[in-house]
Parts: sequence; C-alpha cells; structure tokens
Amino acid sequence: MTKKLCRIFLKNQDTHEPEFDLKKIRDREKEIAEKATKASKNDIDNHYHLLKNHENSIETRLESFLILLTRHRRYKDTEKGIAVWEDFSGEFVGTSEDQKLSSFFSQHVYSILLKDRGTETDLDTAIRLARHCLKLVPDYPGALHSLAGGLVDKAKSNGQSKEEKAKLLNEALKAVNTAIDSEPGYPKYYSTRARVHAQLGLYEKADQDIRHAIDQEDSGSPDYPIRLTNYLEIKSETALSREILDIERQISDATLSAVSEAKSSNIQILTIFIAVISLLIGGISVSASYPFIHAAQLIFALAAALLIFISGFGVLYEPRSRIKRFLFGFAISTILIVISVFLDKLYGIANEINLP
Repeated sequence: MTKKLCRIFLKNQDTHEPEFDLKKIRDREKEIAEKATKASKNDIDNHYHLLKNHENSIETRLESFLILLTRHRRYKDTEKGIAVWEDFSGEFVGTSEDQKLSSFFSQHVYSILLKDRGTETDLDTAIRLARHCLKLVPDYPGALHSLAGGLVDKAKSNGQSKEEKAKLLNEALKAVNTAIDSEPGYPKYYSTRARVHAQLGLYEKADQDIRHAIDQEDSGSPDYPIRLTNYLEIKSETALSREILDIERQISDATLSAVSEAKSSNIQILTIFIAVISLLIGGISVSASYPFIHAAQLIFALAAALLIFISGFGVLYEPRSRIKRFLFGFAISTILIVISVFLDKLYGIANEINLP
C-alpha cells in the first residue's frame, strides 16, 4: 500500500514538476504546524470528522489531512500519522497549485513519519521521498533535514560496511549543514547533526550541537517536553557511544600488551633454550680440543656473552620493564669475564699451594 501510493505521487510530480516558491512552502508549513500543535483533543477529533466526510470541500478536507499528519508527526504518534497518509493521501492528487503544494508538503511529512518508524523498508522509502522533495525544491531545509535523519538512521542499522556507513554519514552531514546554513535558528537541525557527529566519533562536536539544540528550543511550545526528551536521549546515546569506544580501546590496548608480553616471553625462553644447548655443545667440543684451563676460560667467556645477548634481547621488546634485568645480567656477565681472564692465574696459584 505504501509503495503504491508513493509511486502515484512520484509519477504525478515527475511528469509535471512544479516550481514551488520556497517562501510559500515555509509559510504554509508554519501555518499548518501552528494549527497542529495548538489543536485540542476535540479539535483533532473534529479534523478526523471533516476528513472522513466527503461532502466537505476538497480544500477543507485537505487542510484537516495536513493538520492531522503534522500533529501525529510532532507528537510522535507515528502509526496514526502513517495510517492517515495511507488512508487519504490518494484523494488529494490534483493539478491545482494548492493541491500540488499540499501534496509536496504531505510527502515531506510522510517521509519523516516513515523515518521515525524506522524499518529498513521505511528508511529506504523515507530517503527516496526526501530526495524527491529536494529535486523539486533543492534548497528546502525541511527535506534536507529529513534526508539527513534518514541517512544517519540507515548508517546506524546493521549490515552496513565501514565504507557504506562513512558515505551515508558524510552525505547526512552535508545535508544537515546546508539546512543549518539556511535556517540557523531551528534547534532540531542541531540535534540531528549531533547524531551524525556522534557516529563519526566527533563527540565534542556532538555535545556542542545537542547543548545548542536544548538551549535554543522554545520552552513555551506545547511539544517542548517531547523535543527535550528526544534531545536528552541523543545526549545519552552520545555519552554511551563514547564510553563504549573508550572501553573497546582499553580492551584493545590490554590485549595487545598481553600478546606482546607473551610473544616476548616465548621468544626469550626459546632463545635461552637454544643458547644453553649451544653452550653445552660448544663446551664439550672445546673441552675435547683444548687444555682444561683454556676450555674453562672459553666457556666462561661464552656464557657471559650469551647472558648479555639474552638480557639485551628482552630490552628490545620491553625497554622500561626489562632494563633492570639487563643491568643485572650485564653485571653477572662482567663477573664471568673477569673470572675467565684470571682463571689461569688462579689455577696456577692453586697448583703452587698444593705442591709438596
């Protein structure tokens, strides 16, 4: 039903693309928004009655249609708003200037309702309708904002690759920035840009935008509590996203540190094992080829060199934590070298003492 009605509207307007005056659109939008926001429950019931009564003029019914759409959109009665559009929008496809203008405006509101409902199909249709509105009126800030909202919601949904998400967010940022340049005093635009900035990881900018939206919102508006709640939700989502990112970074850093530590330890253990084997084999070979005292000197010197090598190897992986171990190994190596240098003299002294 939704797709069929969209095709009717898009086909009708693609064939005869009217050139809407932006000021006329904004004036009409503000007029409808004011009536929708201030309407009492009895007024809303009366608009439903007027809309359903086909004996009323097309202008009267069209007015009620737009007011009900806007009312449900502003007060987040999404399903009711979508039901109004699907039940009655087909009756207002006309050729008069007012009907074309109203048709254009109703598509814009409908795209927002679909975006708020937020299924995958709804988001695709909302984005398509917003693009169509911008094709008719390229500078229309409401459609730019609607497009940005749809794109950021689509980027947030599952199944988007990193490249696709970046593309959607960049387009959304461009659209909402254009809307802000056109109407810098509209707080809602800043809340949407805050969502874009948050998904891009620009949390400081997101905080600035949402604070600006809260500060600039009209506290006297009947739908102020709804908008404020929405802003606070965005603020909470931004804070949560930042905390999650910080936790992920901490986990990543801890994991990398643990892997590096394990890698370093394993390599050092393997190095020590190889060094010990080499020392034993070398010692046996030397003992067989040289006199005992010379073999002992060579083994001491070789042990000192291997100890320095192993200690220094650890410093390459963990310079700060291994420096004390390296200094200790260097000290032991120095002692071994000194022993190897003076070993023959010590051996000679020992022999003289043992002489009869």
